[in-house]
Amino acid sequence: MKIFWSKQAISDLAAVRDYLEAHYPIGAKIVVARIEGAIERLGVYPAMGRTGRREGTRELVVTQTPFVVVYRPHEGYIEILSLLHGAQAW
Repeated sequence: MKIFWSKQAISDLAAVRDYLEAHYPIGAKIVVARIEGAIERLGVYPAMGRTGRREGTRELVVTQTPFVVVYRPHEGYIEILSLLHGAQAW
């Protein structure tokens, strides 16, 4: 299944990458790889995330990170809506 990233999700990932590279350069690549790997798995298992807080969405907790991927499954593709830190109020 194809995966499409919203502009917001692209911006969110860039912000996470920039922050981590500035503050935790060794861990930055690992965390970003975990996020990207989790999103790739959604293409095979689109229902693996929990039901989202907003109607029609799902939330995937990225293991071994504090991040949550908010996405919307569609017929034939997955739309990545945003990437949030688990401590954020949303």
